[in-house]
Amino acid sequence: MVYKTPPKGFAPVFSVSTCYVEYDGSFVVLFRQDHAPQGNTWALPGGKVEAGETPREGMAREIWETGLRVVSDELVEGVVDYVTYPDFDFSCHFFHLPLTVRPDIMLCSNEHKDFKWVTREEALGLPLIPGFEIHLRGQQLP
Repeated sequence: MVYKTPPKGFAPVFSVSTCYVEYDGSFVVLFRQDHAPQGNTWALPGGKVEAGETPREGMAREIWETGLRVVSDELVEGVVDYVTYPDFDFSCHFFHLPLTVRPDIMLCSNEHKDFKWVTREEALGLPLIPGFEIHLRGQQLP
């Protein structure tokens, strides 16, 4: 389940940062390798926040892994979702990176096998990582 405020008993074991990398009304989604957790699903660029990082620093690091050279100050902070799975909880920090030039995207081949620039409506037609559809349907871009 995805919540906008921490539900009773929420005990996150990690945090994730994710980002709408936006250009001209569309944003990037990445197709996860089949061997990855929640494999063969589409998700925003992002990943776990490492020990000693803030969610913003973690997002900047993850964005660099797609070939985009940004500094953390360029990221617009958005909402936080609180996600509960049967075996664990985590917080998901959303960011927005509006771009004026469409960049080349590089894939980390051990994590992702494809990428697309999509609109919200196009994204909703893809097999999405659990919880992402709820986020897309429930609010505007950060």
